[in-house]
Formats: sequence, structure tokens, C-alpha cells
Amino acid sequence: MIRKRRHSIQKQLQLNKGFTLVELLVVIAIMAIVIGGSAIGVSVISRGNVKKAGNFVYTEINNLRSQTLTVNADWKLDIVKDTDGTCRLVTYKNDVQTESKTIGKGYNITISDYANSSDKTDYAVDSDKKATVTYTRSSGRVGSFVVNAGASRSDKLDVNNNLKAVITISRGSHSYDVTVWYSTGKLSLS
Repeated sequence: MIRKRRHSIQKQLQLNKGFTLVELLVVIAIMAIVIGGSAIGVSVISRGNVKKAGNFVYTEINNLRSQTLTVNADWKLDIVKDTDGTCRLVTYKNDVQTESKTIGKGYNITISDYANSSDKTDYAVDSDKKATVTYTRSSGRVGSFVVNAGASRSDKLDVNNNLKAVITISRGSHSYDVTVWYSTGKLSLS
């Protein structure tokens, strides 16, 4: 009798191949932790990429200012967004391209022209358009800033009377600002 009962219990255990509720909850909890960690990781990477792109724009504009002040030539920098969404920085010396550096794809670039601390006008660097920055050799201040050059209508920002331009590089919910002060030509990041 005991032998039959033991055999019966062993047979039931072999047939019971399902999950218990506790096992199922543990698996769901582990999956939630892994997915949550992945989402946070993607967000951190995205924020880091936008910051890197902002620092890249800052460095290249600062290099343009230095070159204008030290090398006897007409220098300009184009911030370009190609039709495929690739953003690039193109440097020219005496209207001859000297280098082209890629920021990356999927970035939105907006130029905000501030007449004073609160009055601003926004310009998007649209697909297949560009923004062009030049500096003056004598003072190091911004010489000109033109947005969407090459379009049917381009906007020349008033660098003589306005305060600053803020170049915003964004992707998704993350953004990074490079401020160009017209009167001094200096840059700041935020």
C-alpha cells in the first residue's frame, strides 16, 4: 500500500510541469528590472550623444574664431543639414572648403537670434539648408550669421545690434545650447 502511494505521488510530480504563481512573479520582476535598466541606459546614451554634438559645434566655432584672428584669410563655417538628415560642419578658407566634419544623423538644429534678453526669433536649419558664421579679423566679433543660406529666402541675423545667437542641438527630449555672443565673438555652453 505504501508502495502504491509513493508510486502515485511520483507519477503526479512527473505530470505536474506547470509554473507556480511565485515562479511566474519572480520572472516578471526580473524582466521588469532588465527592461527598466535598458531604458535608462538608452536615455543616458542619447543625452551623452547630444552633449557630444554640442561640444563638437562649440569647438569648431571656437576654432573658426581662432583661425580668423591668427591666419590672414577669410574664414567661414557652415552648419549644414543634408537631405538625408546628416548634420555636418564645413569650414572654408577664402571660399575653398578645407574640411567637412559630420555631427551625425537625427539631430535638429535651431538658431535663436536674441535682440535682447527676452525678444528672440527662432530659425530651424532645415533639410538641405545651412547656417553660416563668420568672424571679423580686426576684433574677433561675429561678422555675419546667415540662416538657411541657399534657400529661396535666407535670413541674415543682425549681429551689429542684437545680443546673441543660441544654437540648439537636440535629439528626442535632449538638447544642448551653444551661445555665440555677437559683440565679443565668445562662446558659452549650457
